[in-house]
Amino acid sequence: MINNNLTLLLNIEYNSIINTEDETLSSLIFFTIVYILVLISGLVGNFIVLFVILKNNDLKHFTNYFFANLSAADVFVLIFCIPTAIHDIWAKDQWYMGKFFCLSNQYIESCATSVSSLTITAISFERFIAICEPFKVFFCY
Repeated sequence: MINNNLTLLLNIEYNSIINTEDETLSSLIFFTIVYILVLISGLVGNFIVLFVILKNNDLKHFTNYFFANLSAADVFVLIFCIPTAIHDIWAKDQWYMGKFFCLSNQYIESCATSVSSLTITAISFERFIAICEPFKVFFCY
């Protein structure tokens, strides 16, 4: 009786470990595909925004420079954050990219996300001024 219960318990634990590993592998593959799709669509979209703003002379004004800056910052976020996120979900507490890239990547990720956040703040402030003081003209050339 005890042997049968122990065997049943071991089989249940073994099956739960096997199912957990299958679910983990499937979730790793799913999140990797999602990250890659975000990376590709983000890069394409941000490069289109940069290209349109830089090539079209009618779009070269103050507000659109903010959008170009935001797109450039988002490109850096995508280039440096997504690959390391993919590395982190597959490597599990190991870093295989070297010490220099580890240190520099953290710095670049922090700077890029800060620039992105501060650019959104500047856009909000600029829009606030444009709405609250519509008849004042500010030239920043």
